[in-house]
Amino acid sequence: RRLPKRIASLALAAALLGANEKRLASDLNTLGFLFEALCIRDLRIYGEHLGASLFHYRDSYGRELDAVLECPDGTWAAFEIKLGAHQIDAAAESLLETLRAYKPNRLVVVFGCGGNRSKLRRYGMGEVCSRMADFLILTEDNNRFEKVADIIADIKQGIAKGNPDVPYVEIPDRLDALHYAIDHAEKGDLIAVIGKGHEAYRDREGVKTPFLERELIEEYAAEKGIS
Repeated sequence: RRLPKRIASLALAAALLGANEKRLASDLNTLGFLFEALCIRDLRIYGEHLGASLFHYRDSYGRELDAVLECPDGTWAAFEIKLGAHQIDAAAESLLETLRAYKPNRLVVVFGCGGNRSKLRRYGMGEVCSRMADFLILTEDNNRFEKVADIIADIKQGIAKGNPDVPYVEIPDRLDALHYAIDHAEKGDLIAVIGKGHEAYRDREGVKTPFLERELIEEYAAEKGIS
């Protein structure tokens, strides 16, 4: 369904709630709602510029997505909006649960976790993705100053807790991982590439190099004759 009209200025909503900086810092639920509304507002603005429509998704089983942006050519992007990196695994679970509703032949998930960040995120992502997916491709995601192999080792601890029987491969280079996913796709597969989203760079050893994932996937798919 289409998203309802929202207050244009979140400052008005905060003022009506009497939500000052100190109160919001101790009330993350309210802050989260305001943050989501702000993101929805910005998505609507960017979407209108592209001629796209913004929707909220919720099915009869209670599965939902915070926003779905649909472009005139039929392409779309789904968004789970969470406040703080500690909710990344929850966002991934919600997204993958929704994708499973499409009943793919296999749900293949390509993901990694950032370096020099909490290991709890890695355990959580490994656990969630192993439970929700049929096949995993473990790779890099801005490893910064950590070794990709060490990050993947932490993710595998989460896999052992979630579903130790899920099949997976380790491909440290993210571009190689994307190519592998496309090259080994089977009829009816759904490939979910998680993590980088809008980022246009890859961070290795503190050096950022251009890496716009969506374009890289489209280019390689075109090379392979996949529309």
